[in-house]
Amino acid sequence: MPRRVWVATATNEKGCAALPGMTISLCNAPEETTVTDLLQSRWRISDQAIANAVADETVILHLGNGTYYGLDPIGARLWEAMVAGQAPETICAGVLETYDVARDQLAADLRALLADLADNGLIEPAA
Repeated sequence: MPRRVWVATATNEKGCAALPGMTISLCNAPEETTVTDLLQSRWRISDQAIANAVADETVILHLGNGTYYGLDPIGARLWEAMVAGQAPETICAGVLETYDVARDQLAADLRALLADLADNGLIEPAA
């Protein structure tokens, strides 16, 4: 079975998350386009996703395609926030206290992860 693991990403010169083979619409939108920040949006877990905590990580199974996904401890915090119906930005303060990471880098990494989770059908915008 395929397995994917998400880890921290780098950003390009525009400050956009840079994941191989993935384009984030926030980086390509014209300046006059209004875009909702992925971190401030509410998300719901897809009916196709089931997750289980394993130590401080989370393993997700996509029921439709049988793919397993792994989230590191920060990704697991993000997932827990979404399960609780919170906006992803609610985890930022705790992560910044726990890990030595710049706020901008953390925000970029979380936005990239949210985009990847959505692209893989694991989350969707909440109504």
